[in-house]
Amino acid sequence: MAASTQVRISAEAYYQLAAYQDQTLIQLIDGEVVIGAAPIVRHQRVVRELLIVIALIARKTGGEAFGAPTEVYLDAFNVVEPDVLYLKPEYRDRIQEKRIVGPPDLVVKVLSPSTAKHDRVQKVQASQPDRGVRADRRQLQAARYLRR
Repeated sequence: MAASTQVRISAEAYYQLAAYQDQTLIQLIDGEVVIGAAPIVRHQRVVRELLIVIALIARKTGGEAFGAPTEVYLDAFNVVEPDVLYLKPEYRDRIQEKRIVGPPDLVVKVLSPSTAKHDRVQKVQASQPDRGVRADRRQLQAARYLRR
């Protein structure tokens, strides 16, 4: 289950947190620090299979595919870590040494029972890629989100 500070901070302050420095599973959603537990093996298996497929697509298109832990800086109050992400070739300039800066073209989040509600609501609003997929590993189904 994810813990939250429920106090808004900036990305600058977020980068100074001990949990961030220790590379704990930590994200900044709408200025709120969210610390989560490490994923279970089944979750990671689903992530691996999705990453393989998206990486093959990236190779054919000239894009880039990344799996967690890859940090995505969206704005001063949103720093997220999707399970899998894809960038079109024209957005490769968003790739920096420590993070992706700007929204990916595709974001995939594999849902876990303890974080499903948070991932469906807050992260969808915060990430706002052109396209997003939320895969529920318990039900083996996916939901697609398109930004309009």
